[in-house]
Amino acid sequence: PVKSSREILIQFARDFLKGEGDITKHLTFLGYTVTHVQKPIEEVTYCVTNIATDLRDGLRLTRVVELLSHNWGLSKNLRVPAVSKLQKVHNVEVSLYQLEKKDGVELVDHKGHVIAAKDIVEGHREKTLALLWLVALKFQITSILDERLLRSEIKHLKSLTKGVEQRRLVSGQGSAAGLYEGKLELLLSWCQCVSALYKVSVDNFTVSFSDGRVLCYIIHHYHPELLTRSAVRDETTLSIINTGVDSDCDNSDDDNSSAMTPETHGRLLKNEQSNLRLAAEKASVLGGVPFMIRPADLSNTIPDEKVVLTYVSYLCSRLLDLRTEVQAARTIQRSWKGYRLRCHIAEFRVRWEATVTVQRYVRGWVSRQTKQQLMKQREERRRERFNQGVVKLQALVRGRLVRKDLKLKHVAATRIQAMVKGYLFRLRVEKMRQSVVRIQQWMRGVWEGRKQRLIYLNYRHVKNITFSVTIIQKHCRGWLTRKSYKQLRSAVTIQAWYR
Repeated sequence: PVKSSREILIQFARDFLKGEGDITKHLTFLGYTVTHVQKPIEEVTYCVTNIATDLRDGLRLTRVVELLSHNWGLSKNLRVPAVSKLQKVHNVEVSLYQLEKKDGVELVDHKGHVIAAKDIVEGHREKTLALLWLVALKFQITSILDERLLRSEIKHLKSLTKGVEQRRLVSGQGSAAGLYEGKLELLLSWCQCVSALYKVSVDNFTVSFSDGRVLCYIIHHYHPELLTRSAVRDETTLSIINTGVDSDCDNSDDDNSSAMTPETHGRLLKNEQSNLRLAAEKASVLGGVPFMIRPADLSNTIPDEKVVLTYVSYLCSRLLDLRTEVQAARTIQRSWKGYRLRCHIAEFRVRWEATVTVQRYVRGWVSRQTKQQLMKQREERRRERFNQGVVKLQALVRGRLVRKDLKLKHVAATRIQAMVKGYLFRLRVEKMRQSVVRIQQWMRGVWEGRKQRLIYLNYRHVKNITFSVTIIQKHCRGWLTRKSYKQLRSAVTIQAWYR
C-alpha cells in the first residue's frame, strides 16, 4: 500500500507521464517539496468493541487519556504497531504515567492492589475495569459536579432541617462521609441533607440506595409535581431493619429479619422494586441521566457502589441545573410582576387622587348649597314672625284663623326641615363611611401588595366602586337639584300666598 505522497506522484508519473523521470524533482525546482508520509499511528482504529482485548495494546487507552488530559503529545511516545509484549507494556506505561504522575490518579483497585501495565497487557479483567473506573471518576464524575453550586445547595438544605431528628441525621453521619473525599464527600452530604428532610438515613452509596427511597425522595424534593410523596413506598426491608418495627414479625429483639414472614418479605421487596422503577422512570423524564440501574441490580442485594455513585452524580448535576433554570425563570417572573404591580399602583394612585379631588369639590358644593338653604330658612322664619305680629294686631277673628293656619304651616315646615337635615346628615355620614371604607380597602391593597392575584381583585373592586360612586354622585346631584328646585318653588309659592 502507498504510505507517502511521493510514492503517489511517482506512480502517477510512471503511468501517465512517461519519460519525465522523477516528478518530485521538478516540483522541487518550482519550490515545493513533497514530505507527507503516513505514520503507523494514523492507521490505528480507536473503536472499542471488546474491553477485554482492545485495551491490551495500550493504543486506545493512551488515546482516551490523551483526550481527557488534553496532553496531545502522548501519541508520539507510542510504539506502533504494538506486536510484542514489551511494546504493549511500554504503550500502557505511557498512559499510566500520565494518569499517576500528572493527573494525580492513584492506581490502586478496591482491594488495595496496584494496577500495573503488565496487568492490563495480560488482560486482567478486574484491574482493567478498576482502571477504567478510576479514569471515569477522575475525569467524568467529578467534572459534571459543580462544587460551588453543590456547597451552596447543601448549605440551603441544612437550613431547612428544623426538627431535632432531621438535624441529628445530618450532623450524625460525619463518619460515613469520611469514606469519600472531595466532590464525592459533598455528593454524599447532599444526599444526606435531602434524605434527612424525610427522616431517612444515608450512610454510603451501596446499601442506603438499595430500596430506592432515597432516589425517589431526591426527585420529589426538587420536582414534587413530577413525583408525588404518596407514590413513594416507605415500607421496605431497609426501613424495617433501621427502625426495628414490623407488625408482621414476631416480638424479637435479636433479629427482626429472621422473624419476617415470607409474605411480608415478598411485599417489602415489591415495594423496593416499585420505588426503583419509579425513580428510573422519572429520571428518564427529566433527561440527561443515563439509564444505569435496574430493580434487580439494587433490590435485595448490595448494589455496586460505582454504578450508584455514577447514577447519583448525573442525577445531582441534572437536578441542580434544572434548579438554576427554575430560579432564573422565577426571578424574571418576579421582576415582571413587580413592574406590573408598580404600574397598577401608580394608576390606582392617580385614580384615587382624582376621586378625592372630585369628592372635595362635591362636598364644597353641597356645603355651599346647605348654607344658602339655611340662610333662606332663617329669612323665612324672620318674615313669619313679622307677619305673625302684624296679624295679631289685626282683628281677633282673623288673627285666630290666621294663627291656626300658621300653626299648621309651621308644623309642616318644621317636619320638612327635620327631614331635610336628617337626610343631609345621613348623606354626610354615608359619604364619610364610604370614604373610610375606601381608605381601608386601599390600606389592605397596600398590605397585600405582594400577592398579585389579590391586588388585581382589589384593583378591580376599587374600579367598580369608583364607577358606582360616579353613578351615585350623578344621581345625587340630580336629586339635590330637583329637591332644591322644589324647595325654591315651595318658598315662592308660600311668599306669593303671604303677599
